[in-house]
Amino acid sequence: GEGLLELENRMVTAVTCGKVISADSVTVSNPRHKDALQRAEAYLAGATEAHLANLPADFVSIDLTAALTALGEITGDEVSEDLLEAIFSRFCIGK
Repeated sequence: GEGLLELENRMVTAVTCGKVISADSVTVSNPRHKDALQRAEAYLAGATEAHLANLPADFVSIDLTAALTALGEITGDEVSEDLLEAIFSRFCIGK
C-alpha cells in the first residue's frame, strides 16, 4: 500500500490535466465526439444569432440541421463514409 495515495493523485492529475472537475461537469473521452459536440455548439450559436438578427427561418434552419447532423454522428443517426472510415480504422479485423 505504500505510495498509493501519491499514485492516485498523479493519475487524477494526468486525466484531468490538473483541472478540478465537478460532478456536474461533462467529460467526453472520444475526440471524435468532442469535435461533433463543438461543431453542434457552434451551429446552435449561429442559429441563435440568425434568429436574434431576424433573418429568415431558412437561415436558422440551416444551422439547426447542421447541429442535428453533428449530434447524429455521435448517436449513429448520421453516418458518412468518412465517419465509417474513422471508426473502422481503429479495428483490426481478420486476425
